[in-house]
Amino acid sequence: MRHPGASEQARAESKQPTGADSVAEQIQDETKGEVIVIDHTGIGVADVARSAIFYDAVLGALGYRRVIELPESDGSDAVGYGLVHPSFWIDRFHPHGVKQHTAFVAHGRSQVDAFYAAGIAAGGTGNGAPGLRSGGYPTGYYAAFVLDPDGNNTEAVFRERG
Repeated sequence: MRHPGASEQARAESKQPTGADSVAEQIQDETKGEVIVIDHTGIGVADVARSAIFYDAVLGALGYRRVIELPESDGSDAVGYGLVHPSFWIDRFHPHGVKQHTAFVAHGRSQVDAFYAAGIAAGGTGNGAPGLRSGGYPTGYYAAFVLDPDGNNTEAVFRERG
């Protein structure tokens, strides 16, 4: 959603994201002409509170936030992350420990770097430091990988345009 007025003009002039709305606008601008086929997804975790600390950190580094908790009082059953609606869930209902892989969009190398640092600081295990990938990856694929507390492989990726 675009917000009319001076703040939009200031954001447009600076070209710098300023929160969830501007990240959403940037995603919308970058995906023009593409069809988004996944509305939301999620993974099971052994301990929602422990995993939420990790995901608050890594997804916060990418501009995402908690948008819903179940139950609303404490989020002990599930937490949904996104910009406006939950697009990624962690919950206690689905099987955990199945070592899933989820890649999150980053909007620059600095976000990939921040994702990796936040993941390590939040108790994750490095599984591939930030850098350009080769050997089957497309040209300009800058990514980092961190294992979450359940061993799921989380990734932040920035696809550089040539």
